[in-house]
Amino acid sequence: MLLQRVLDHVSGKKFLIVLDDVWTEDYSKWEPLKSCLKGLPGSRVLVTTRSERVARVMGSHEIQLLGYLSDADCWSILSGIAFAGRRKEEREKLEGVGIKIAMKCKGLPLAARSMGSMLSFRNSLREWENVLESPLWKLEEVAEEVFRVLNLSYCDLSPVLKSCFSCCAIYPKHVSIHMRKLFRIWLAHGYLSSKEQVDEVYLKGLKYFENLAMRSFFQDVRRDNHDESNIIFKIHDLVQDFANFLSKSEHCFIMDGRRESGQHSSHQTEDDLSLDNIRKVRSFSARYISQDMLTSYLIHLKRVRLLSLVSCNLKELPQEIGELIHLRYLELRNIPVRKLPETVCNLYNLQTLDVEGCEKLSALPQGIHKLINLRHLLMYTPRTRRASPRILTVNRSLDIGRIQSWKRRK
Repeated sequence: MLLQRVLDHVSGKKFLIVLDDVWTEDYSKWEPLKSCLKGLPGSRVLVTTRSERVARVMGSHEIQLLGYLSDADCWSILSGIAFAGRRKEEREKLEGVGIKIAMKCKGLPLAARSMGSMLSFRNSLREWENVLESPLWKLEEVAEEVFRVLNLSYCDLSPVLKSCFSCCAIYPKHVSIHMRKLFRIWLAHGYLSSKEQVDEVYLKGLKYFENLAMRSFFQDVRRDNHDESNIIFKIHDLVQDFANFLSKSEHCFIMDGRRESGQHSSHQTEDDLSLDNIRKVRSFSARYISQDMLTSYLIHLKRVRLLSLVSCNLKELPQEIGELIHLRYLELRNIPVRKLPETVCNLYNLQTLDVEGCEKLSALPQGIHKLINLRHLLMYTPRTRRASPRILTVNRSLDIGRIQSWKRRK
């Protein structure tokens, strides 16, 4: 009935139809509507959507991917709202901090508008400085509006894609991310099946990745023309904040010893992390953590599947690391350890061992061949020259990444 009315209204006419904020990706649902749009030459249908897949499913002839606003444009939006009704003296006092706040919007007009609305109720310089110094997810007025929009895209994902995206909270901001590393993290959490062959895991991971990229959760995707699996991408700062916000339900704890910032559930600092909470942690990532602090955490991480230690001044790893029986992903990057404890060989569920950048590491443990589930071994250091040859025969699907001067232990 409705389609017939559309046909009667546009038939024999030149028309412009605007379909705003379209989500449906099912081609069979669009075909009946498209067959009704038979107007005169020059007729157009303009579609806006947050999903590139929607645009392609609808058979768009020309897709315009919108970029981000400049910092100046964000400031124009923000100041137009925040400075409305203020005296010139007030504006001059707050402008310097305000421009820096506009830069936090990272080119998103919605964030600029939300920031402007919030700042219109804050009058002192100290209040504006507090906004500048606070992470976005702690600014409830802004987070509620910005995350509400992002949540629409998030809720449209399948359950497994929701979990795959939440995993991205493990990454710091402003970094380039390798798709293959993300696949290994998904594998550790069970979002990709370890029972499947390597090629099957890759294809399923690629499908998940493309789904998230098409919905703009990932940006600046760079593809290698010579190696289709070599894909590097980034995550927009506000999307990263959203992932951090979601990670509270994924039992993720991230700590940077330089910034004293930890996150778990409500993104508490490490001093506030309760013993009950840390026992539920599934992802633990730390930078610049001390030896004593690491040991104190390890004895309670009973369910952890991913442990990432980067740029930590650790001369040796605690023996307790071997008690993390559910651990599937162990990343030890750029730390000055000379050897790994033999207890690492008790991690029978371990799938990925990443010791890239550990320049003082000279050998792998004697019993590393016991790690029968190890799929990925990543080392890139001239000193790491000895390893058990049995690991190569037990692990037939082992991916040995970038090893220099490999020498088998006799």
